[in-house]
Amino acid sequence: MGADMSILVVLSVEAPADGVEAVREKLREILVDTRAFDGCEGLTVWQDEDDPTRFLVEEHWVSRAHSDAYSQWRAGRVEQDGLRAMLASPGVKRHYDLTDV
Repeated sequence: MGADMSILVVLSVEAPADGVEAVREKLREILVDTRAFDGCEGLTVWQDEDDPTRFLVEEHWVSRAHSDAYSQWRAGRVEQDGLRAMLASPGVKRHYDLTDV
């Protein structure tokens, strides 16, 4: 598949056991900007039913270029948004193209 197609970006993050509500609130706060960013087609946050410290952020982007532009913009705000410092471990981000399987 190509760079001009919609892509799915999945970010998994883990909150400390005593910080689940704080991480949920921080995600709610900062993802407003993500949803409004050029090229974002939609965003959903999932919370693990068996381990509520784990969150999955599912982002749909018009293209990889749009997602990359957002990532660069967000990287400049990592310290001020404060999410990274709240997490139990670094988040893991993956990019997916739709396949014709």
